Amino acid sequence: MTIVMGCLHIPYHDRAVLDRIKKLMVDITPDQLVLLGDTIDCNALGHFDRGMISSTGITLEEEYSDANVELNDFDRILKRDALKVFVFGNHENRYFKWQKNPDNAKYGELLSPIRGLELDKRHYKVLTDYINDKHVFGSYDLFHGDLANIYTAKKSLDTYRVNTLFAHSHRTQMYREGAFAAFNIGSLANFESGAFNYM
Repeated sequence: MTIVMGCLHIPYHDRAVLDRIKKLMVDITPDQLVLLGDTIDCNALGHFDRGMISSTGITLEEEYSDANVELNDFDRILKRDALKVFVFGNHENRYFKWQKNPDNAKYGELLSPIRGLELDKRHYKVLTDYINDKHVFGSYDLFHGDLANIYTAKKSLDTYRVNTLFAHSHRTQMYREGAFAAFNIGSLANFESGAFNYM
């Protein structure tokens, strides 16, 4: 049994829905948990906000703190030997973009999502290249995704020609063609949050 979630955008996530998913996890005790990117929003590092505090007033450290609460819950629920996979999405990738910008050197070394969320200590398999990395699950390639057109499931199948499951565009879609299928699993974000005013 595997639980796959993507685009939580913590701390701007839908807490009620995630609480229900955690109750489901208690009931089924999954063997695997796959977080398909944008688990945290990294709003303070986005190009819509400049500086270490976002327009929502939440710092990156506060984002890490909120996300650690949820990851702690997952750790309590999952079996000790459960496989845990953390795929970076374009939002976690903001850390690498921030670090590459020489103008940001004045801020010093920034705590990475890997360290801020203690992913090594939690024994997550971490995939940091959201464009190319994938977690293979049966006959499916699970990845964050980078396509954002209207028909992302069909476009994914046309582009990659493999069975895929992804989340990037926040849409819920499925497209099947012959022996292949693509699933766009949507998002667990709270789009009423001020973090999404740019959309």
